[in-house]
Amino acid sequence: MLQVPLLFACAGGPAAQPSPAATPFIPSESELKAGKVVHGPDATAYLLIRRGTPDVWQRLSDIPHWPAIFGDPESVTQVARAGGATAYAMVARTPLGKKRYTLAFSQPAQHRLEFVLDKTQPADVADASGFWELRPSDGGATTIVVYRGSYETSFPLPQFLRRRMAESMLTDLRTYFDRHPAPSVLVGKSATR
Repeated sequence: MLQVPLLFACAGGPAAQPSPAATPFIPSESELKAGKVVHGPDATAYLLIRRGTPDVWQRLSDIPHWPAIFGDPESVTQVARAGGATAYAMVARTPLGKKRYTLAFSQPAQHRLEFVLDKTQPADVADASGFWELRPSDGGATTIVVYRGSYETSFPLPQFLRRRMAESMLTDLRTYFDRHPAPSVLVGKSATR
């Protein structure tokens, strides 16, 4: 399996904002249901996970536990909280050695997690930004996970590799859910992490 750092998996070019007049991209339902990662414009990738949005959100928003979900993060430690953002120092394994950086995460809307590189902290990359977004599907029984990121490093990466990195992040998340069945009933308590 290609090991890429969490940050480098922020695949794509600059995180362009969609034009208000632009028609929103709708990924192919048949490809999503077939388990494929669907690539849209602006380096946005989509994947269907056969779990309800609250369950997927609980795991995705639990950033300190990302090393249990994603293949590349070795450690994630909360370092600061200010306003609506929380910064996490991360160490990721890569084929070129460990990479260290700090990402600031915010939640501007329900089931949307945005991140930017905290440039006040030392980092092995020049810049990074992106988002995760969850969209309920099939009457809430499944979730479409949307991922987009951008980054700047000291060397350019070809588009096919950036797409592969996004696929790795999304499939790691799906694999986590495949290996961890949902609890049958949660009575009066939220699930523990």
